[in-house]
Amino acid sequence: MLGRLEMTVEECEEKYDDISVKVFGHKGWFVRNPLNAYIGCTYLYNPKPLEEAVKSIVADKLGKPDAPMMDPKNENPRCRVLVMSALTSKVDNGSTAVHLRNYKASITTPTEGTGWKIWEVARATSAAPFYFPRFVTGNGEYEYADGGLG
Repeated sequence: MLGRLEMTVEECEEKYDDISVKVFGHKGWFVRNPLNAYIGCTYLYNPKPLEEAVKSIVADKLGKPDAPMMDPKNENPRCRVLVMSALTSKVDNGSTAVHLRNYKASITTPTEGTGWKIWEVARATSAAPFYFPRFVTGNGEYEYADGGLG
């Protein structure tokens, strides 16, 4: 919100509070408590309210819900953002760290995170075990989880 959407800290706090109520105000559809999520390998929260909340904020600020993480008109923004996700599906080279950024990286920096939409970045970086399911790309080939796991 601060970097790509250029929101103020106050705006971010207000939107975060709104998102928290929408996303965490009610438990997911399968689970009533965290112990059941752990034992049953399910999730506490449904990811759809998070996706919709992020898309709504993005649409309000940029005019379209599917805006890309990297602004095609500005590859070197004033406020650079780098967040991490972990690739949890099979990888051949053992590398699981995925760099998701709003700026163009140098040739020596990994560039796995190009072409992502803002809401996809939010989902890929919030998929913590027992809270949200892994984020699966549109073609189902790759799965991502919270970057702290990689």
